[in-house]
Amino acid sequence: MLLGSPAACTKEKAADSLAPEEAALVKTLGFDEAVFKKTPADMDAFAREVYEFCPDVVDQGVGTVHALAREMRKTGALYLWWD
Repeated sequence: MLLGSPAACTKEKAADSLAPEEAALVKTLGFDEAVFKKTPADMDAFAREVYEFCPDVVDQGVGTVHALAREMRKTGALYLWWD
């Protein structure tokens, strides 16, 4: 579901990169956030993928990949952290 280099991300590129089944999960999409209509089925795997894409969200944010998965389940959203 993720997009490659964060520096190259735009809202349009992000939306275009989603497969139809992934796009169906997203309610709103911005530069640094996605709000889910329905959370990914395997949130732990998704959290690992998010960490690979944007490690600051864990390293400077929630502390662990497990905490990231828990936060996304709780909020129904993904918030990225760019330096």
